[in-house]
Order: sequence, then C-alpha cells, then structure tokens
Amino acid sequence: MLSLANECDACEVLWHRSYEPDEERVERAVSAALHASGRRVREMPGRLLYEPHTVNLSGGFNGGHWGTLMPFLRACERQGPPPPLPLPPPTSLPPPANWPASLALEGLCLAPRPVRADGTAARDWATELLAYWDVSEEKAREQMELFVHAGGLQGYETRRSRADVKGTVSTLSPYLRFGQLSPRRGRASALALLEENAAAGVIAVAWLRTRVFVYMREHGTRM
Repeated sequence: MLSLANECDACEVLWHRSYEPDEERVERAVSAALHASGRRVREMPGRLLYEPHTVNLSGGFNGGHWGTLMPFLRACERQGPPPPLPLPPPTSLPPPANWPASLALEGLCLAPRPVRADGTAARDWATELLAYWDVSEEKAREQMELFVHAGGLQGYETRRSRADVKGTVSTLSPYLRFGQLSPRRGRASALALLEENAAAGVIAVAWLRTRVFVYMREHGTRM
C-alpha cells in the first residue's frame, strides 16, 4: 500500500474498516506505515449497519441472550440514531496525477487449477462459481430488487428453510460480504417495501434485522 501511495503521489488513503482480527492487525500496520510517511489515513464504516465497538450490553439484562435476535437488536438500536440512508453515487471521480503501473492477470501468480495425484484435472470449482455468480454491482442491486419485490421476501418466513428452491433465499451474502451491495442499500429497499405494503414491509424489516444479527454475531465478538 505504501508503494502504491508513493507511485500515485497520494496524500491521503481511505478505506472501509474491517472487523476480523487478522484484517484489523493488517490495517493497523498499514495505517502506521502511511502515517510515518506523512500521509493522512481515514477509516470509515464498512459492511455493517452498526459498528460492533459501539454496541454495549449492560449488565443484568434479561429477555434473552447474545445467541438470540431481539436482545442483540435492542442493544444495537440503543446506541443512537438509526443507520443513515445510502448516499447517491458520485457523478465523477478525479483520477490520480500519476497512474500506477499494472500487471496482467498472469502476473498475479494466482493458484493454478487443481490437479489430481494421477495428473488428471480435478474439478474446477472457480470456473463453476464464476459461471453461477455475476459478481458485478449491477447484478447485486438487481438481485436485491428481485428478492424484495418479486415475492421472495414476502414468503421468507415460511420458506426460508428451502434454500434448494430458487427465490426463497436472497443469495445476497457474497455481495454484502465483498462490498458490491451495501447494508444501507438493503435497508433502504426493505424500508421502501414497508411504504408500499405495510404487511410485506414488516417481514422485510424483520429479515433485514436478522441479517444484521447474523453478520454482527459472527464478526462482533469483541463487544
């Protein structure tokens, strides 16, 4: 990162905050190196609606435990105002004064395709996954709108255990995990459905709250 900043002549580096311990250690080291070089660093909230370090559970609470949704959700909602709505995309992005050098895909030294002990080609999971998942931001938004407005969300409570049936689950997890879809965008879609259809919207908000709970329970263990 420091080499890239030098190459671009960047004076400030911004990133979305990570939450896994290993990633946090990397970010601390990178931040220290950038500060030592005289650059500004800004960490911003990333792929969660609530920042784990701001959620506190007071002693002596009752009504559940951290393994259930509502005590967790109430603790999140007590931290302050609700998450803001997503901002519109920028109309333009200024390019760097100096573009950094790049590499061809072959230069990244990616792992080779798997080979069995007898030398024959093993199953190529990567190609199969790429054929199934369109990893673009446009597809993420399209999938979100389909799930919210085409009936998947309305039937979620009764059909969510049937992941084998197309349309019963959102399939949004990888998009949320890798940033093609922001949690604020998902929340905004659920709230929009609430305005259109109160009954369906209640289910939408319940689904969204469940997603917040599951993700923060997995990545917010330091609370």
